[in-house]
Amino acid sequence: TRERERYLSLSGSISQIKGWENTNNGNHYRTWTDHSGTLAFERPLSWFGMMEISAGIQGRDYAGSNLTQSFPVLAVSFLTDTREDPTAESPGSRFYINAGWCPAADHTFNSLTWDLASREHITGDILGGIHSWGSLLWGEVYPWQHSRLTASRGIPGYRWNSLPTRERIGGGISISRTVTGPFFLESETAGSWDFSGFPEFGSGRLNWGTSLKFSVNIPGGTASLGPEWNDRGDERWSFTYGSDYSFGPGR
Repeated sequence: TRERERYLSLSGSISQIKGWENTNNGNHYRTWTDHSGTLAFERPLSWFGMMEISAGIQGRDYAGSNLTQSFPVLAVSFLTDTREDPTAESPGSRFYINAGWCPAADHTFNSLTWDLASREHITGDILGGIHSWGSLLWGEVYPWQHSRLTASRGIPGYRWNSLPTRERIGGGISISRTVTGPFFLESETAGSWDFSGFPEFGSGRLNWGTSLKFSVNIPGGTASLGPEWNDRGDERWSFTYGSDYSFGPGR
C-alpha cells in the first residue's frame, strides 16, 4: 500500500546576508554565506492528512569570518497537514517540527524548530487563523548561529531576515474574507520574542507588526500585495508568492 512506501530525499540551500556588524573594533560591513544540505530517509505514516516522519543527516558550511565552519546534524522531522489545499489559503491545520543534534566534539548542541498554522471558517466567506513558529538552540553553539531565516514566516513591517537573533518564539493571528473566486482580502498581526539564549530569556525583545493585503490563490501558491506597519512606526509594501513546504515526492 502507499502507506508503506519509503524514499530518500536530497535537498540543499544557499542563503546570503549582507550588513553591518558591531565588534570591539567598531562597525564592519560583512557578508554571511550559509550552505546546507540534507539527506533524509522518509516514510509516510498515512497519506490522509499528509502525515509523515523523516530522519536524516544535515551538513552546514558557514562562511563569514576568517575560518569556514562546518558541522553535521542528525535530525528528525514530523509533518502533518490537513488543509483542503496545501498550495492555497484554505481551512485546515499544518504542524511541522524538526529536532536536531550536532555531535561535533567541540560544538555539541541541540536545535528545535517548528511551524504551526490553523485556519477555520468563522462565518460565511470569513476565515480566521492562528500560527506559531520559532527556533531554539542550546549547547555549545557557534558564535555566529542566529535564526534569521526561521520557517517560511515573517513579521509584518520587517524584512524577512532583518531581525537576527539566536532564539525566537513567534506567533500571530489573521482574518480573511473572500472577494470573488480565488481573490480575498487578509489582515494579519504577528510578533516574536527574540533573545540571545535561555539565561537571557527575560531580557529579550518583542517585535511585532500588522498588514493588510489583497491576495489570490493561483497555481503554485498564494500571491499577496499590500502595506505593512511595524511597532517602530515604519511602513513598507511587500509582495509574496508561494506555499508552505511539504514532504514527499511531487508535493
